[in-house]
Parts: sequence; C-alpha cells; structure tokens
Amino acid sequence: MSWDLEIRDVSHEYRGNVALNDVSLSFGEGEFVTLLGPSGCGKTTLLRAIAGFLTPRRGRILLGGEEITGRSPDRRPVNMVFQRPTLFPHLNVADNIAFGLRVERRGKQEIARRVEDMLGLVDLADFGGRRAHELSGGQMQRVAMARALIKRPRVLLLDEPLSALDLKVRLQMEVELRRMHRETGATFVHVTHDQREALALSDRIALFDRGRLVEFAAPEEIYRRPNSAFAAQFVGDANVLPVDLVPAAFGMAVQLGEVRMPTPPDPAGGTRTDAGPAWLMVRPESIRVSPVGAGGTSGRLRGSVLDTAYRGDVFSCRLSVPGVPVPLKAEVPVEEGVLLDVGADVDLAWPPEAGRVLPLDRPPAVPPVPAPTDNRRAGRNKGSADALA
Repeated sequence: MSWDLEIRDVSHEYRGNVALNDVSLSFGEGEFVTLLGPSGCGKTTLLRAIAGFLTPRRGRILLGGEEITGRSPDRRPVNMVFQRPTLFPHLNVADNIAFGLRVERRGKQEIARRVEDMLGLVDLADFGGRRAHELSGGQMQRVAMARALIKRPRVLLLDEPLSALDLKVRLQMEVELRRMHRETGATFVHVTHDQREALALSDRIALFDRGRLVEFAAPEEIYRRPNSAFAAQFVGDANVLPVDLVPAAFGMAVQLGEVRMPTPPDPAGGTRTDAGPAWLMVRPESIRVSPVGAGGTSGRLRGSVLDTAYRGDVFSCRLSVPGVPVPLKAEVPVEEGVLLDVGADVDLAWPPEAGRVLPLDRPPAVPPVPAPTDNRRAGRNKGSADALA
C-alpha cells in the first residue's frame, strides 16, 4: 500500500501538559481511519496538526511524500468538518456549498455543476434553495460535508461530526459517510470517542490513551485480539479480570478466583510459559449464564446476579463471583428465555478460545463488586420480561 498521509514522531504539549507523545502513523490512500480514545487523549490535537491549525513541537507531517508540517491550512489539500456545522445563515444551501469555489474565483458554470454534484452526493438534491434554519441537524451536517468535499480535498478531516445528532440520525449518517467515502475516494480521518461508531465506519482504528498511540489495527483485530487491558475495555467494554498464570500438568493454567482453567490459546501459535499475574479478557457476549444446575450440568464458575437490564435483544447482567474482585458483565439473549432475578444464583461458563490473556499494564477502570442487596427492581425486571414472553 502506498502511504498518502504520514505522521512521524509527532509530539505536542500545552503549557507543559503532554497532548501527543511521539506518535507515528501512516494512512493509505483512500483509507477511512478513526482516531479513537477518551476525552483528552490527544486525538483532536493530532487532527488539528494535520489541518494546519497548530504546528507540533516536534515531528513531521507528510502528504504524498511532501512535508506539510509548517504549511498554513489554506495551502494544504485538506478540509475539515467540525462537530457542529457552522453554515452562513444569510446564504441558502447551494450558496453555502459553493462558498469555497467562489473564493477561488471559479467560473459560474463549473460552480453550478459541482454544487449540483455535491447536492446529489449528500442526498439533498431538492434542498439547494433552503436556508440553514429550515434544515434538521442531520441535513445541516450533510451540507457541511458537501461544502468540505466540493473543493476535492485529498484528505477530509472529521472532528466528531455525528456527536451532536440523535441516535437514529447518527445511524443514518454513518451509512451516508461510508457511501460518500466510497464515491469520493478521499482519505478520511475521523475523530470520535464513540467506540461503536469507530467499529462501524473504519478501515483501521488508531486507539489513543494519554497522548500515546496504543494500538493501530482493523476494527475486528482490536475487538477480538486487543493487546492491552485498556484496549479491551475501551473497545467493547470487555471483562478484564485479574488472574494468575500457574504451572499445571499440561503447561500453564489460569487461576481465576477459586477456579483453575486452561490457558486460552495464544493466537500467535505459541504457549505462555511465564507464571505470575496477568489480565484475562472475556467479552460479555461470550459468557453463558444459566440457573444453577440447569440441564443437569454445572458451570465453570458459580455466581449471583447483581443487576440486570433489558436491552431489546439481550439482558445485560452484572454478576458477583466469589474470589473475583470485580463484577462480571454478561449478555443473555432474550430468545433463550432465561430470567435472571437480582440475587439469583447462576452458573457461568465460556469456551477457552473466548478468553485472551493480556500483560499487566495500568489497572483497568473497574468498580469493586458491591454487596448484593434485596432489590425490589428484580420483580419489575421479571414482570417486564414475563410480559414480553
């Protein structure tokens, strides 16, 4: 793959506070890359550096092999769409979209043709004569996209463009963003803190934590095979459980609370031989939960229900397991018909390949297990579930 945009050893600080710490990334031509991470992790700082709104203290930014680190924003083949669309209220939709071309003194026929093309691209062909106050939030963001794309930027920067929209419109806009990306062929660099949005849109995800790039891979790779406890929890909110790797007759085993289980397969094909503390990642959807002794079998772990919430297709549960200092999260499909009242005892199990052993890094952000309480909500949960049955 030929690299279109390259970030080389970029660092930046604000009044002594590190925003970017030696970040290096390469973006392929026509790729859709999302910069993902919690607030304050450095992703917007990097986007502003690419746009030319700030010059990093150290490092280089190259576009098509040519350095643009010190180049002003107007001299870069880059355009940006912000979180909230800022349309000119005195101009109609067509004139808002045409604004950049008029500044460049393009011919009237060319402007009219390209505006018509952009209105079609963002599915607003009949909206050219409307003013900003006559548009919905999603329509205004489409106009902002058209205004950015009409100048045919080599790279389009998207600074959380969907965060101010309601869920239904956001889902529609995700479809539109993917379509626009395919049809324009531009390199899209998208910033968000919404991991679900990042998974849905991206060819690759660059995950940031406290100014550092911690992972850069395809969405499925980060979700299924994260390399750190932070990545496992931030992308998909996995269970990250403190375990010990201990010697066993067959090599190594995982000691989780009071239970010893086989070490999950190493995706690299090797076998871990180093004993000691580690993290065990298990996704909530991989955990099978059933009433104690259901079907005449026992689960690998025995626990009790701390909380359960109806999510439409699943019940999201939090479970307390003796010897495990953090709650386990599990998702029970509604169609299985398993009703889990708060305080109920349950069996838990998951296939060995659903787990992943991760090295110790910073402690994951998990709350302590609360003491089980007599919960009147249990009756409400059970009643609502019975009503759905």
